[in-house]
Amino acid sequence: MLALIQQFVINNILVLGAVNILLGAAALLHRAYKSTYGEYSTRAKEELWPRVEAYLKSASTARHMPTMDLRANERDYVYDILLSYAEYYDLDIHEIFDANGFTRERIEKLWTRKNPQLLRELAIIKSPQAEDLLFARLAETNGEEAYRVARTLAVMELSPNNQKRLMKTVIKAAVNVERCIDLFVPLRMPVEVLMEQLYEQESLRGEKILLRTIALADGLDQEWIVDDIRPYLFHSQEVVIPAVMVLAACGTSGAFELLRSEYYNNLSWEVRSAVAKMMSRFDPYHSVPLLKVMTGDESWWVRFNALASLAEQGMPGEEALFELTYESPDPVLADFADHIINPVQPVARQSLHLSERPVWMNEEQHMDDSLFDRHGEIIAKEPAEVKTGQSEYDHGAGDGDEQLEETNAAPDQAGARGVSEPLTSSSLHEEVPDEQLDD
Repeated sequence: MLALIQQFVINNILVLGAVNILLGAAALLHRAYKSTYGEYSTRAKEELWPRVEAYLKSASTARHMPTMDLRANERDYVYDILLSYAEYYDLDIHEIFDANGFTRERIEKLWTRKNPQLLRELAIIKSPQAEDLLFARLAETNGEEAYRVARTLAVMELSPNNQKRLMKTVIKAAVNVERCIDLFVPLRMPVEVLMEQLYEQESLRGEKILLRTIALADGLDQEWIVDDIRPYLFHSQEVVIPAVMVLAACGTSGAFELLRSEYYNNLSWEVRSAVAKMMSRFDPYHSVPLLKVMTGDESWWVRFNALASLAEQGMPGEEALFELTYESPDPVLADFADHIINPVQPVARQSLHLSERPVWMNEEQHMDDSLFDRHGEIIAKEPAEVKTGQSEYDHGAGDGDEQLEETNAAPDQAGARGVSEPLTSSSLHEEVPDEQLDD
């Protein structure tokens, strides 16, 4: 019995050793083949390049697109050369790919197998021959795959009708809202066409996507757009906030009056906060007085965004901040307005023992230590007693999370909106003169 066990163990060791030897040999052969094939492929492309170059020159001047006389073993190399050429110089030479049958070959491969690399190649080729196949594939897919197919279509020179078709299909697919907007904005569709698409939407998701796309379009400084956007201020909150963005992008007097009315009449602090943030786009003569009123709002977020907008309104905004610093009855608001004008950096706060909670803050003001970070800076946080409910601005709202980050930037991220950011070790050397560093 013992002899049988020993023999079994020996046989297993021999088999495993043989398998390891074969695997090692296969790896070495694969490496050698890959190296040899790479050298051969490079050499073949170098030999074919003069022919391809001559063909490109003749094709640029020919009335009818000529074709290359290629052997079967040359097609892949010529295709790789043309693809790299089109990608490197960002050229649309789909006629050359079409004339030589390269586009049809890739379409047939994509029809039989789902390969992201084929989508990438078709995006470089930009041939109208692939549009019908890509639209059919887009209608069958959702999520990430649908986005890749839609991205391929978006880079092509689509007709106006196909652009509308793309928008409708992508909105119905389960593609992330932010990615939908990234697809639609580069199409640069006229605002009139975008508004027509907005009227046709039957879902809140579609209205939200179209409104945010329109907010990034050109030619919005027209009063008729304000009139057409007005009804969307009476929809649900996830539609009202994108409508506020569109009105702010219009920048007209009618848009300002409509937003001012929305601030006074809307009970949602999220909507009022969005209005406060969008006020920075209007003329200071009109916006600064309203922003000063907003600094007394019951919502912390509205007050914060009003201060951030004042910081972007030039001299009138700075004067309003100075007034708040010395005249505001709210010490927290006055302190934060002063921080916007003259930011106290964390290093200075620590040296001045300012990291502790200010003495004038007490429990009657319903402030707690969680409103301060480790440097003593105020953290953006709605008071605990305010119940906001689920909204575009709530974390965990799915596609609305990105809009939360855009409309309610936290104070430590608000440097780009007028609030100075804390000094880092890298920026410290940028702001302090070299002679002071030497001292």
